Amino acid sequence: MRPEILAIAVPALPAASFVLLAAFGRRLGGRAHWVALAAVFGSLACSVALLLHIAAGGEGAVIHATFPWAIVGGRPVEFGVFVDGLSASVLVMVAVVAAMVFTYAAGYMCGDERYGWFFSAFSLFLTSMFALVISSNLLQVMVFWEVMGLCSYLLIGFWYEREESRRACIKAFITTRIGDMGFLAGTALLWIRLGSLDLRELPRLVEEADPRFLALAALLLLMGAVGKSAQFPLHVWLPDAMAGPTPVSGLLHSATMVAAGVFLVARTYPVFEASHFALPFITGVGVV
Repeated sequence: MRPEILAIAVPALPAASFVLLAAFGRRLGGRAHWVALAAVFGSLACSVALLLHIAAGGEGAVIHATFPWAIVGGRPVEFGVFVDGLSASVLVMVAVVAAMVFTYAAGYMCGDERYGWFFSAFSLFLTSMFALVISSNLLQVMVFWEVMGLCSYLLIGFWYEREESRRACIKAFITTRIGDMGFLAGTALLWIRLGSLDLRELPRLVEEADPRFLALAALLLLMGAVGKSAQFPLHVWLPDAMAGPTPVSGLLHSATMVAAGVFLVARTYPVFEASHFALPFITGVGVV
């Protein structure tokens, strides 16, 4: 199988699970988890195959395929897949953790009246996380970044009958949106000044950019990462998020979604490195 197809299959399988469970989850009842488990283990197999393909290609091996999506200001915006050693490793990590948490959730959520909907929302989150990791440009990353935020809101507030859950999901949604405004502004600045958001071209584009401009863009991107990863000072939403079901805390708020902020910094590290000024801020946030 072509590596591009493998890369697309990783998020496509849980996406199909989301659609099936959203449509037929109530009919499936206590069997709904089998659909989600089949999807997540299929994604795990594809992720491992991708990692082996990248490893066999040696240093510098990448999978990169794009298609035109829109024209903005006379410039083409493309969507596609970009898989290198970093993203292939993160895919496997996310898939392994998701496989374990999905398996645990099948027993933990057993008997819940919204059993099918839970696995449907869980599958949508996994789709967005996988798609974020293989995204070829920052705009595509931002799209799936926001879908992850929506899934977090839905899953934290899954037991909406409880006042604690309702308050926690609203707090998480609003707090992370504050950070996301920085991510949006940083992405817009890079688009205006660099003329492209392609992640593969980013190291070359930042070489010719003004370091002061890059410092501002880097700090805004860091703001988005701080919100999603619950870092100081936007960390306040994470303790309350434990009001959701335990599998939600295990997958989203301990292993995958909070790691998305780290992945964003790693993926856009050329911007941080070229700015010089932003790196001490990352250190400061980490120390706090």
